[in-house]
Amino acid sequence: MTTKPAPGALPTTAPPTRAYVQARRLAAQRTTEEAAMAEAARLLAKSSLASNGSDQLGLSLNGGGNHALSAGYGILRGLFKKDDACSKLDMMLGVSGGMWTTAIYAFGYRDLSNAEALTKLLDPSRSCDPSRITLDLLNELDSGTLGYSAVRPFGCRALILWPAYLAGGLVSQLTGLNTVNAHQLWIDSVHSTYLAPYGIKQGKFMAPNQETIDAFVKADPDVTAADFIAPRVGKDGPLPLPMGAFTMIGPSIPNQSNFLGPLKEMQKRSVEEGGTTEAAQKA
Repeated sequence: MTTKPAPGALPTTAPPTRAYVQARRLAAQRTTEEAAMAEAARLLAKSSLASNGSDQLGLSLNGGGNHALSAGYGILRGLFKKDDACSKLDMMLGVSGGMWTTAIYAFGYRDLSNAEALTKLLDPSRSCDPSRITLDLLNELDSGTLGYSAVRPFGCRALILWPAYLAGGLVSQLTGLNTVNAHQLWIDSVHSTYLAPYGIKQGKFMAPNQETIDAFVKADPDVTAADFIAPRVGKDGPLPLPMGAFTMIGPSIPNQSNFLGPLKEMQKRSVEEGGTTEAAQKA
């Protein structure tokens, strides 16, 4: 015996089970990933774009700290597992966290061959299928991979060292001496967390290849080859030279023109004077 719904009442259905929802989400995620990888492979397969001397093929990675680094790690792994599609790139651009990814990819493990370095950095033996990735597998991520840098204790180190760098900054302001400061803390923390573990030294000029380094050294007697770093050399020549852009806005500190307080005043004056480029430069 069935009960008829009351007049005007809407029919009801049982809510989907949790297992059903998870299965649908995984299916949609796999479909999206497969479509993105297929499109990326299709574009990268057009190697003629990179070989005719006029058009070049590049990869651009967005910024966003650890989130951007992790996303870039996944993109490079997918391209590498797809018939080493990374080798068809002519250039790489990364913004902030995306630049950490490109720098590690191009300059990491320069003492190894390119094939050995990429295998260590991108760990192609691990699955790219989201349905097979578990927290237990993520916890087994090798410390030598590019992705592991996203879980190194960046914040803890900065918190411990902050008082020393802050004191150094105050000494610099009071005496004019060039000592460590808060900005240097950021530089040192980024290097020790994201670059140093892969053998990338601090304070090096980036060059596209050894020939360019030789030309600079020949033209300027004040620099040596040790002042530069070039990407590893792969089967088709040097890897793409990373190009990057960074922004950093810290807490407002008196007499620090690169921090938030003076920047807000400059923006306010620019808007008051018309919001033009000329007004911003004048401010």
